[in-house]
Amino acid sequence: FYGVAFISSSTGCAAGDEGEIWKTTDGGLSWNLLRTPTYNTLWEIHLLRSTTGGGFLYASGIGGTILCSGVSPLPLRTWTGAYDSMWTSGANWNPVGVPQKGDSVFIPVTTNRPVYRSFLQQTNLAGLTIASGAKLTIGSGLAQLVISGNVKIDGTFEIEWNSNLEIICGGALSFGLNGNLVPAQSTVALTSGGQIRGSFFNVYLAESTNVQSIGNIEIRNNITLFSDLSTRQFDTVTILDPEPQGFQGPGIIKRGTIKRLIKQGSTYEYRFESPVTYLKFYPTGVFPDTVTMTVYPNTLPPGLHDSVFAKRYYILTPSGGNDYLSFLSLRYDTSETSIPIFDLGFFRDSSGIIFNTGITDYLDSDLVALNLDSV
Repeated sequence: FYGVAFISSSTGCAAGDEGEIWKTTDGGLSWNLLRTPTYNTLWEIHLLRSTTGGGFLYASGIGGTILCSGVSPLPLRTWTGAYDSMWTSGANWNPVGVPQKGDSVFIPVTTNRPVYRSFLQQTNLAGLTIASGAKLTIGSGLAQLVISGNVKIDGTFEIEWNSNLEIICGGALSFGLNGNLVPAQSTVALTSGGQIRGSFFNVYLAESTNVQSIGNIEIRNNITLFSDLSTRQFDTVTILDPEPQGFQGPGIIKRGTIKRLIKQGSTYEYRFESPVTYLKFYPTGVFPDTVTMTVYPNTLPPGLHDSVFAKRYYILTPSGGNDYLSFLSLRYDTSETSIPIFDLGFFRDSSGIIFNTGITDYLDSDLVALNLDSV
């Protein structure tokens, strides 16, 4: 490390090689690695204290790298709506003044609900909380909302219908029991973690994020995973865009159900649980309208023993269509069976859902999967 700074006797940070910043809250007895957007060496670090007991962290390093982040607890600015419903009216806030980059914003239930209608490229906040029964509306004038800390939605976060807002969450995104996002055509980018459910237009999970489902998830356009999405076994991720490219990225949805709409005539891969778990239709017959796939990882198929079968099974349910054929690839984990991949094959259950008119093969890469050329 090359720079160390403390904001109090217990809270401090150290910066060094590969863009690493480590934080302690117990006077240096233990340290936790913070996520940063750079691998450049950091030479200097400073912490500026605020009146709330938190403050702001600044770090600089090779190549002109400059990083800035808030250190909780940050200044709190609460919406009052005392003057009107405009976010940009300073008289609507306590303390008076429009929220700035270092402010954590709290939206309670008020008669005048806040509406953001200014034309700006970017607005930065340290945190955002929308209370149960409260509502925040953002119009089409704002291009990007960057929140360096946590976002808690207990009320309603509405993006107006003609908005393409990009929301970047540096902390955790979470939804309360009555929390609701009205997404319009927005993109939600998660770079740290969270617990999500409900409707989204686009969702992007960055590398090394930890995101958990707490209910069903609806994706109206695209989901891109650079980290795994941890879903509960009884949750469903529905992708409404019928284009195959509606689900992308190397990340995996390890359990639960994925439902996809199918575009007639499309012969590209429709991925499901992983990049190697997919269906690819041949140009014959009428394709299904939807295909639902449920994966049961590390679970024996009902009534079967693990001496012959891998501890994993899938349930595929097509809806509609007739006389079609598809190429099927299903992933498994090598810990789920002791049988070499060369000796594994598909098993057709009594419902006869799989009819192999060709050959069974396997895909051996960073992920392992079995392929069936016509189903």
